[in-house]
Amino acid sequence: MPPRTPRSPAPGNHVSAIRRIAAFTAAAVLLSLGNGSARAQLAVDNTSFSTIDAAELIYPHTITSGTDALLMVGVEVHAHTAVNSVEWGSGSSACSSTCDPASCLCALTQVGTVSDSDKAVTVQLWKLVNAPAGTGNVRVTLPSNHRMVSGATSFVGVDPDTPLGTATTSSGETGAPASVDVSSMPGAIVLDAVATTFDTSLAAGEGQTPQYFGAVSATSGATEGVTGAGSTADGAGSVTMSWNLSSASWATIGVSINPGPAPPTPSATPTPAVPACIGDCDGSGDVTVDEIITMVNIDLGVTPLAACPAGDADASGDITVDEIIAAVNNDLANCPT
Repeated sequence: MPPRTPRSPAPGNHVSAIRRIAAFTAAAVLLSLGNGSARAQLAVDNTSFSTIDAAELIYPHTITSGTDALLMVGVEVHAHTAVNSVEWGSGSSACSSTCDPASCLCALTQVGTVSDSDKAVTVQLWKLVNAPAGTGNVRVTLPSNHRMVSGATSFVGVDPDTPLGTATTSSGETGAPASVDVSSMPGAIVLDAVATTFDTSLAAGEGQTPQYFGAVSATSGATEGVTGAGSTADGAGSVTMSWNLSSASWATIGVSINPGPAPPTPSATPTPAVPACIGDCDGSGDVTVDEIITMVNIDLGVTPLAACPAGDADASGDITVDEIIAAVNNDLANCPT
Protein backbone atom coordinates (compact mmCIF):
# COMPACT_ATOMS: atom_id res chain seq x y z
CA MET A 1 0.00 0.00 0.00
CA PRO A 2 1.49 3.38 -0.98
CA PRO A 3 2.20 5.74 1.93
CA ARG A 4 -0.68 8.07 2.81
CA THR A 5 -0.18 11.77 2.47
CA PRO A 6 -1.36 14.29 5.08
CA ARG A 7 -4.84 15.65 4.49
CA SER A 8 -5.36 19.28 3.55
CA PRO A 9 -8.63 21.09 4.16
CA ALA A 10 -10.60 21.74 1.02
CA PRO A 11 -10.45 25.35 -0.17
CA GLY A 12 -13.21 27.37 1.43
CA ASN A 13 -14.02 24.73 4.02
CA HIS A 14 -14.04 27.33 6.82
CA VAL A 15 -16.37 25.37 9.09
CA SER A 16 -14.02 22.36 9.17
CA ALA A 17 -11.02 24.62 9.85
CA ILE A 18 -12.80 26.43 12.68
CA ARG A 19 -13.87 23.15 14.29
CA ARG A 20 -10.32 21.81 14.01
CA ILE A 21 -8.96 24.95 15.68
CA ALA A 22 -11.55 24.57 18.45
CA ALA A 23 -10.51 20.97 19.06
CA PHE A 24 -6.81 21.83 19.15
CA THR A 25 -7.50 24.79 21.47
CA ALA A 26 -9.41 22.52 23.87
CA ALA A 27 -6.44 20.15 23.95
CA ALA A 28 -4.06 23.05 24.62
CA VAL A 29 -6.23 24.32 27.47
CA LEU A 30 -6.28 20.88 29.08
CA LEU A 31 -2.49 20.73 28.76
CA SER A 32 -2.14 24.08 30.53
CA LEU A 33 -4.39 22.90 33.37
CA GLY A 34 -2.25 19.84 33.98
CA ASN A 35 -3.28 17.43 36.71
CA GLY A 36 -6.37 18.97 38.28
CA SER A 37 -6.34 16.47 41.14
CA ALA A 38 -3.06 17.77 42.58
CA ARG A 39 -3.33 19.95 45.65
CA ALA A 40 -2.08 23.54 45.69
CA GLN A 41 1.45 23.98 47.01
CA LEU A 42 1.75 25.51 50.49
CA ALA A 43 2.52 29.22 50.16
CA VAL A 44 1.99 32.61 51.77
CA ASP A 45 -1.05 34.18 50.14
CA ASN A 46 -1.29 37.72 51.50
CA THR A 47 -0.40 39.86 54.54
CA SER A 48 -1.93 43.02 56.00
CA PHE A 49 -1.64 44.85 59.34
CA SER A 50 -2.63 47.92 61.33
CA THR A 51 -2.04 49.67 64.66
CA ILE A 52 -4.17 51.63 67.12
CA ASP A 53 -4.46 52.86 70.70
CA ALA A 54 -8.04 51.79 71.44
CA ALA A 55 -10.19 48.83 72.49
CA GLU A 56 -10.93 47.79 68.89
CA LEU A 57 -8.77 47.50 65.77
CA ILE A 58 -10.33 47.00 62.31
CA TYR A 59 -8.43 46.59 59.04
CA PRO A 60 -9.08 44.87 55.68
CA HIS A 61 -7.49 41.63 54.58
CA THR A 62 -7.86 39.79 51.27
CA ILE A 63 -7.50 36.07 50.68
CA THR A 64 -6.82 35.73 46.97
CA SER A 65 -7.36 31.97 46.77
CA GLY A 66 -9.79 29.71 48.55
CA THR A 67 -7.77 26.50 47.95
CA ASP A 68 -7.24 24.99 51.43
CA ALA A 69 -6.75 28.51 52.80
CA LEU A 70 -5.75 29.36 56.37
CA LEU A 71 -5.94 32.82 57.96
CA MET A 72 -3.57 33.53 60.86
CA VAL A 73 -3.80 36.75 62.90
CA GLY A 74 -1.14 37.95 65.33
CA VAL A 75 -2.12 40.41 68.07
CA GLU A 76 0.54 42.34 70.01
CA VAL A 77 -0.66 44.43 72.95
CA HIS A 78 0.97 46.61 75.58
CA ALA A 79 0.62 45.14 79.11
CA HIS A 80 -0.80 41.79 80.21
CA THR A 81 -4.08 42.12 78.35
CA ALA A 82 -6.68 39.60 77.27
CA VAL A 83 -8.10 39.63 73.74
CA ASN A 84 -11.86 39.26 73.76
CA SER A 85 -12.24 38.13 70.15
CA VAL A 86 -10.79 38.15 66.65
CA GLU A 87 -13.16 38.04 63.65
CA TRP A 88 -12.86 38.36 59.89
CA GLY A 89 -15.58 39.38 57.46
CA SER A 90 -17.87 42.29 56.77
CA GLY A 91 -21.39 41.01 57.31
CA SER A 92 -23.56 38.91 59.57
CA SER A 93 -24.31 35.73 57.63
CA ALA A 94 -22.81 32.43 58.80
CA CYS A 95 -19.20 31.66 57.98
CA SER A 96 -18.31 28.81 55.61
CA SER A 97 -15.44 27.87 53.32
CA THR A 98 -17.42 29.22 50.34
CA CYS A 99 -19.14 32.29 51.80
CA ASP A 100 -18.36 35.81 50.62
CA PRO A 101 -16.43 37.60 53.40
CA ALA A 102 -18.03 40.81 52.20
CA SER A 103 -21.28 39.52 53.70
CA CYS A 104 -20.34 36.74 56.16
CA LEU A 105 -18.54 36.89 59.51
CA CYS A 106 -16.00 34.30 60.67
CA ALA A 107 -14.81 33.89 64.27
CA LEU A 108 -11.15 32.96 64.69
CA THR A 109 -9.87 30.53 67.35
CA GLN A 110 -6.94 31.33 69.62
CA VAL A 111 -3.81 29.25 68.96
CA GLY A 112 -1.71 30.49 71.88
CA THR A 113 -0.79 33.46 74.07
CA VAL A 114 2.23 34.61 76.08
CA SER A 115 3.25 37.66 78.14
CA ASP A 116 6.66 38.59 79.49
CA SER A 117 7.25 38.20 83.24
CA ASP A 118 6.99 41.96 83.83
CA LYS A 119 3.64 41.87 82.02
CA ALA A 120 4.72 44.72 79.77
CA VAL A 121 3.61 43.05 76.49
CA THR A 122 1.33 40.24 75.33
CA VAL A 123 1.31 38.41 71.99
CA GLN A 124 -1.31 36.00 70.65
CA LEU A 125 -1.94 33.98 67.48
CA TRP A 126 -5.44 33.24 66.15
CA LYS A 127 -6.52 30.94 63.29
CA LEU A 128 -9.34 30.44 60.77
CA VAL A 129 -9.14 27.08 58.93
CA ASN A 130 -10.70 26.63 55.47
CA ALA A 131 -11.06 30.39 55.12
CA PRO A 132 -13.12 31.59 52.13
CA ALA A 133 -11.61 33.71 49.36
CA GLY A 134 -12.39 37.43 49.25
CA THR A 135 -11.94 40.63 51.22
CA GLY A 136 -13.20 41.16 54.74
CA ASN A 137 -12.28 43.17 57.82
CA VAL A 138 -10.11 41.76 60.59
CA ARG A 139 -11.67 42.94 63.87
CA VAL A 140 -9.68 42.61 67.11
CA THR A 141 -11.56 43.46 70.30
CA LEU A 142 -9.98 44.14 73.74
CA PRO A 143 -11.74 44.67 77.07
CA SER A 144 -10.38 48.26 77.26
CA ASN A 145 -8.17 50.74 75.42
CA HIS A 146 -4.57 49.60 74.84
CA ARG A 147 -1.76 50.24 72.40
CA MET A 148 -2.11 47.42 69.90
CA VAL A 149 -0.55 46.01 66.70
CA SER A 150 -2.13 43.25 64.61
CA GLY A 151 -1.02 41.45 61.47
CA ALA A 152 -3.00 38.99 59.32
CA THR A 153 -1.22 36.46 57.11
CA SER A 154 -3.12 34.00 54.91
CA PHE A 155 -1.77 30.77 53.44
CA VAL A 156 -2.94 28.42 50.67
CA GLY A 157 -2.25 24.72 50.18
CA VAL A 158 -2.67 24.04 53.92
CA ASP A 159 -3.60 20.64 55.33
CA PRO A 160 -7.33 21.16 56.09
CA ASP A 161 -7.39 18.36 58.70
CA THR A 162 -4.18 19.17 60.62
CA PRO A 163 -3.30 22.73 59.58
CA LEU A 164 -0.96 23.54 62.48
CA GLY A 165 1.71 21.98 64.61
CA THR A 166 2.03 22.74 68.32
CA ALA A 167 2.49 26.42 69.14
CA THR A 168 5.61 27.30 71.16
CA THR A 169 6.09 30.44 73.25
CA SER A 170 9.00 32.28 74.83
CA SER A 171 9.56 35.57 76.66
CA GLY A 172 12.29 37.53 78.38
CA GLU A 173 13.45 40.72 80.04
CA THR A 174 16.92 40.92 78.48
CA GLY A 175 17.89 43.02 75.49
CA ALA A 176 18.39 40.69 72.51
CA PRO A 177 17.57 38.47 70.83
CA ALA A 178 13.98 37.37 71.27
CA SER A 179 13.73 33.77 70.04
CA VAL A 180 11.59 30.65 70.06
CA ASP A 181 12.30 27.12 68.80
CA VAL A 182 9.45 25.67 66.73
CA SER A 183 8.98 22.00 65.82
CA SER A 184 8.19 21.74 62.11
CA MET A 185 9.03 19.63 59.05
CA PRO A 186 10.39 20.06 55.51
CA GLY A 187 7.75 21.48 53.19
CA ALA A 188 6.01 23.35 56.02
CA ILE A 189 6.15 27.09 56.77
CA VAL A 190 6.90 28.40 60.25
CA LEU A 191 5.01 31.54 61.32
CA ASP A 192 5.91 33.66 64.34
CA ALA A 193 4.68 36.83 66.04
CA VAL A 194 6.65 38.97 68.49
CA ALA A 195 5.75 41.81 70.85
CA THR A 196 8.15 44.20 72.56
CA THR A 197 7.90 47.51 74.29
CA PHE A 198 8.24 50.33 71.74
CA ASP A 199 11.28 49.42 69.61
CA THR A 200 11.79 50.70 66.04
CA SER A 201 15.03 48.70 65.67
CA LEU A 202 13.28 45.30 65.81
CA ALA A 203 14.66 43.11 62.98
CA ALA A 204 13.91 39.53 61.90
CA GLY A 205 16.65 36.92 62.16
CA GLU A 206 18.51 35.22 59.32
CA GLY A 207 16.37 33.06 57.05
CA GLN A 208 13.11 34.74 58.10
CA THR A 209 10.86 36.70 55.75
CA PRO A 210 9.22 39.67 57.53
CA GLN A 211 5.46 39.73 56.99
CA TYR A 212 4.47 42.84 58.99
CA PHE A 213 5.88 45.43 61.40
CA GLY A 214 4.01 48.04 63.40
CA ALA A 215 4.69 50.27 66.40
CA VAL A 216 2.54 52.45 68.63
CA SER A 217 4.47 54.95 70.74
CA ALA A 218 3.48 55.99 74.25
CA THR A 219 0.69 58.53 74.43
CA SER A 220 0.28 61.34 76.92
CA GLY A 221 0.35 59.88 80.42
CA ALA A 222 1.50 56.43 79.23
CA THR A 223 4.90 55.03 80.09
CA GLU A 224 5.44 52.58 77.24
CA GLY A 225 4.32 51.79 73.72
CA VAL A 226 4.31 48.48 71.87
CA THR A 227 5.97 47.09 68.76
CA GLY A 228 4.57 44.04 67.00
CA ALA A 229 5.86 42.03 64.05
CA GLY A 230 5.52 38.70 62.32
CA SER A 231 7.64 36.61 59.94
CA THR A 232 7.80 33.27 58.14
CA ALA A 233 10.57 30.75 57.47
CA ASP A 234 10.96 27.44 55.66
CA GLY A 235 10.05 24.41 57.73
CA ALA A 236 12.57 21.87 59.05
CA GLY A 237 12.77 19.46 61.97
CA SER A 238 13.28 22.40 64.34
CA VAL A 239 13.35 26.08 63.35
CA THR A 240 14.60 28.94 65.55
CA MET A 241 12.68 32.16 64.97
CA SER A 242 14.55 35.15 66.37
CA TRP A 243 14.39 38.94 66.48
CA ASN A 244 17.15 41.44 67.22
CA LEU A 245 15.86 44.20 69.49
CA SER A 246 16.94 46.93 71.86
CA SER A 247 14.01 47.00 74.29
CA ALA A 248 14.05 44.82 77.41
CA SER A 249 10.60 43.22 77.57
CA TRP A 250 9.56 40.80 74.83
CA ALA A 251 7.27 37.85 74.16
CA THR A 252 7.06 35.65 71.07
CA ILE A 253 5.07 32.71 69.73
CA GLY A 254 5.69 30.42 66.76
CA VAL A 255 3.85 27.58 65.03
CA SER A 256 4.32 25.32 62.00
CA ILE A 257 1.85 25.64 59.09
CA ASN A 258 1.43 22.15 57.65
CA PRO A 259 1.23 21.48 53.89
CA GLY A 260 -1.66 19.57 52.41
CA PRO A 261 -1.03 15.90 51.54
CA ALA A 262 0.51 15.14 48.17
CA PRO A 263 -1.73 13.38 45.65
CA PRO A 264 -1.39 9.59 45.87
CA THR A 265 1.20 7.94 43.65
CA PRO A 266 -0.52 5.49 41.28
CA SER A 267 0.62 1.90 41.66
CA ALA A 268 2.67 0.40 38.86
CA THR A 269 0.67 -1.48 36.24
CA PRO A 270 1.76 -3.52 33.23
CA THR A 271 2.21 -1.48 30.07
CA PRO A 272 -0.85 -2.15 27.89
CA ALA A 273 -0.77 -2.58 24.16
CA VAL A 274 -1.03 0.76 22.36
CA PRO A 275 -3.96 1.02 19.91
CA ALA A 276 -2.95 1.02 16.25
CA CYS A 277 -4.26 4.58 15.93
CA ILE A 278 -4.87 6.60 19.09
CA GLY A 279 -8.09 8.56 18.70
CA ASP A 280 -9.59 6.46 15.88
CA CYS A 281 -12.84 5.95 17.77
CA ASP A 282 -14.76 4.30 14.93
CA GLY A 283 -11.90 2.15 13.54
CA SER A 284 -12.01 3.89 10.15
CA GLY A 285 -8.23 4.18 9.91
CA ASP A 286 -8.01 7.90 10.57
CA VAL A 287 -8.79 10.48 13.27
CA THR A 288 -11.38 13.18 12.75
CA VAL A 289 -12.07 16.46 14.50
CA ASP A 290 -15.27 14.97 15.93
CA GLU A 291 -13.25 12.18 17.50
CA ILE A 292 -10.81 14.66 19.09
CA ILE A 293 -13.77 16.57 20.51
CA THR A 294 -15.18 13.31 21.87
CA MET A 295 -11.86 12.62 23.62
CA VAL A 296 -11.82 16.12 25.12
CA ASN A 297 -15.34 15.59 26.45
CA ILE A 298 -14.30 12.23 27.96
CA ASP A 299 -11.40 13.97 29.72
CA LEU A 300 -13.82 16.58 31.08
CA GLY A 301 -16.21 13.89 32.30
CA VAL A 302 -18.99 14.90 29.92
CA THR A 303 -18.86 11.76 27.75
CA PRO A 304 -18.26 8.13 28.88
CA LEU A 305 -15.05 6.35 27.88
CA ALA A 306 -17.11 3.82 25.91
CA ALA A 307 -17.56 6.49 23.21
CA CYS A 308 -13.88 6.15 22.25
CA PRO A 309 -11.94 3.21 23.75
CA ALA A 310 -9.21 3.80 21.13
CA GLY A 311 -8.45 7.13 22.81
CA ASP A 312 -7.36 5.38 26.01
CA ALA A 313 -3.91 4.33 24.76
CA ASP A 314 -2.65 3.11 28.16
CA ALA A 315 -5.90 1.37 29.16
CA SER A 316 -5.98 3.47 32.33
CA GLY A 317 -9.73 3.93 32.21
CA ASP A 318 -9.61 7.60 31.26
CA ILE A 319 -8.39 10.01 28.59
CA THR A 320 -5.29 12.11 29.32
CA VAL A 321 -3.94 15.28 27.75
CA ASP A 322 -1.02 13.30 26.24
CA GLU A 323 -3.49 10.95 24.54
CA ILE A 324 -5.46 13.90 23.13
CA ILE A 325 -2.21 15.38 21.77
CA ALA A 326 -1.37 12.00 20.15
CA ALA A 327 -4.82 12.00 18.53
CA VAL A 328 -4.27 15.56 17.28
CA ASN A 329 -0.98 14.47 15.69
CA ASN A 330 -2.74 11.52 14.05
CA ASP A 331 -5.36 13.91 12.67
CA LEU A 332 -2.62 16.10 11.16
CA ALA A 333 -0.36 13.37 9.80
CA ASN A 334 -2.77 10.42 9.42
CA CYS A 335 -2.67 7.19 11.37
CA PRO A 336 0.38 4.92 11.20
CA THR A 337 0.09 2.29 8.49
